Amino acid sequence: MFAETMRQACRRALAMLQAAADERLGAASVRLARHLAACPRCRQHAVGMGRVQLAMLLVKTKTHGADLLMRANRHAVAALSHELRALPAAERLRHASPRPALAVRISRYTQGISHAAACLAVLLLTRMGVLTGMEKFRDESVQAVQRHYARHLDPDIVKQIV
Repeated sequence: MFAETMRQACRRALAMLQAAADERLGAASVRLARHLAACPRCRQHAVGMGRVQLAMLLVKTKTHGADLLMRANRHAVAALSHELRALPAAERLRHASPRPALAVRISRYTQGISHAAACLAVLLLTRMGVLTGMEKFRDESVQAVQRHYARHLDPDIVKQIV
């Protein structure tokens, strides 16, 4: 039963791939599919391309350290011929390190800065009397509601509400 559901899933996946190829390539997709079915060399090449694309997707989604550029540069310079490796530009490339953007460099401090700014805002608002004015407004609104209830409701009910 499990093998049967897997075959159905494979058929659906192949149908989706065929539909995508038809959409992009049109009539050429049918010829391409026939050729890949018949030619083992091209089939292996297509499989290899799929693996490379999958690997590139995984590299893109994986988080890397800041030394990734330096390591990649070192490997690239090592692949050059000896004469090219001796050039000053190759030496600079070998020791180049990434310089992250300012926003990335200060991102570790943003939470502390935002907390400090919030504390400063509370201090300033308290100093200016805004917060005490808000408390006064709240107290006056509670009294206004109590007066309204006292005028329009039974006094016993008002005592239970308030």
